[in-house]
Amino acid sequence: MGLNRMGRDRYRDEIGYAFKDLNNDGIPEMMILSSGYVVLGIYTLENGVPVLLDTYWERHRCEIDKDGILYTHGSSGACDHSW
Repeated sequence: MGLNRMGRDRYRDEIGYAFKDLNNDGIPEMMILSSGYVVLGIYTLENGVPVLLDTYWERHRCEIDKDGILYTHGSSGACDHSW
C-alpha cells in the first residue's frame, strides 16, 4: 500500500539538512537529518559534483562528534554488529 498525500507531507516536514565542513578541507558537507537530528545521509562535493558518502537508517546509524569525526554502528538484527 503506497503513501497517501498526507503521508508524504508528514515525512517531508520531518526531514531537513545542514552544512558543515566535517574534514576541514574547505568544502562543506551536506547532512540530511530527521527532525530529531538523526543523520540520514551525508554528501560532499568532488570536482564540483555532489557525491553521496553514505546513507544511514535504524540498523546502520551515524553520529558526528564536535571535530567532524563520523562514528557508525551497524547491526544485522542478530548478534552481528559493526563499529
